[in-house]
Amino acid sequence: MAFMTRFRWHIAGLLVLKMLLLGLIWVGFFSHPQEQISPEQVTEHLLSPRHAGDRS
Repeated sequence: MAFMTRFRWHIAGLLVLKMLLLGLIWVGFFSHPQEQISPEQVTEHLLSPRHAGDRS
């Protein structure tokens, strides 16, 4: 049983590392200025389409 618990924690740790890596790639990719579509508009539209125009 201890092996299964340790294995589950290992899987959870790998998932967290993958999400952190994807987050860094996402931020690094969208931090560079795009020509046609700004990343802030895309992110705010995906997260909250109704309140996209309130922040700007």
